Amino acid sequence: LERAACFAADGEADHAGAFYRAAVAADQTAVAAIAYGVFLADSEREVAARKQLEAAWESAKRCRDQKLCALACHNLAALHRRMGQPVIQAAFSSRLSVPGWSMIHWHRFRPT
Repeated sequence: LERAACFAADGEADHAGAFYRAAVAADQTAVAAIAYGVFLADSEREVAARKQLEAAWESAKRCRDQKLCALACHNLAALHRRMGQPVIQAAFSSRLSVPGWSMIHWHRFRPT
């Protein structure tokens, strides 16, 4: 994930995408999938970002990882807000509660 993030920061989207895809394939958790979804959203590829973040959310639910579920929902809510879909945004926002945990604001979407 570090190399993918470095390539993304340097504006090398093709290399970043390849490293994110490799990280997703190797990761047993939803962490890489969430990071890749955020990268896709930052690259204005909303449909691909939504699919990646939804897959991360489903993976986190299967693993019963409340923090990753909340993080995926947070990013899905931010993505749907950006896409002008307030009803879907509200649905994901309602799933953000994790007792005793402070939400990490991972999304970095560029303003539209």
